[in-house]
Amino acid sequence: MKKLLLASALVFAAASQANAAYFTAGSSYYSTSLKHGQDVKSKGFKLEGGNELISLGYKHQAINFDRSKDIDDLHTLYGIVHHTFDLGDNLSFNAKGGLSLAWEDDFKISKNYGVFASGSFNYQLDNEWAVEAGAGIAKNKVRSVFFPVLQAKYGDPSLEGLSFVVGFPKNEATYRFTDWFALRGNVQYGGYNYVKLSEHSSYARSGYFYDKQYTATVAAVFTPHPAIEIDAGVAYAFKHEYKFYNSDGDLINKYKLDNSCNFFVTGGIKF
Repeated sequence: MKKLLLASALVFAAASQANAAYFTAGSSYYSTSLKHGQDVKSKGFKLEGGNELISLGYKHQAINFDRSKDIDDLHTLYGIVHHTFDLGDNLSFNAKGGLSLAWEDDFKISKNYGVFASGSFNYQLDNEWAVEAGAGIAKNKVRSVFFPVLQAKYGDPSLEGLSFVVGFPKNEATYRFTDWFALRGNVQYGGYNYVKLSEHSSYARSGYFYDKQYTATVAAVFTPHPAIEIDAGVAYAFKHEYKFYNSDGDLINKYKLDNSCNFFVTGGIKF
């Protein structure tokens, strides 16, 4: 584990040496209940850094139940390679590929992994409008999923006024009032992160856990400097479920949770 974290830190440092590098850090919290009444609280944080070619990140989540055993040490480490190829005449191609490792106690790459790849064409219609279309695939020990990439984009969120992205996988709108302040809202699917549970887990021994949710967020965006951004806001989670799978990837249990509001803060810097 120490070697893994050290290697991650070294890659972060290497990525930060390139042009257009960035680093972000954020935390989140929610408090809700299972449908049968048990209270649930979750807190987490996320670190990510990278440049124009690679992004690397680490996420941690702890879930506390008031009448059941906690799931309090979930880790996710991920890396994404991304590049845009200029094809001329307002046309470009976006290519992405990534690997994630998610675990509770036992770190075994052959059982913790998730991979994905996607490709999409982006066409700039004019100075304000662009469209993107493509597809991708994601795979882990539980399931494989094909997904579309189909989006329309308007405006530039760094400029005053309205800008937005609609479609899949991203739906987001920003209204910038000044150089240093904007409001941003989005609706998103909670991810594709299946975490390998401990061999001693009371929920699914050596199985997998999935925190499935949809979220709608509203945030105040502060930009005190062109290289610094701070987001603070509220997220509303709905269609929220905890799913548990055995070691073969078969669903063995799921719990529905009440809709809930949570708070988050994220800060980022470019250099």
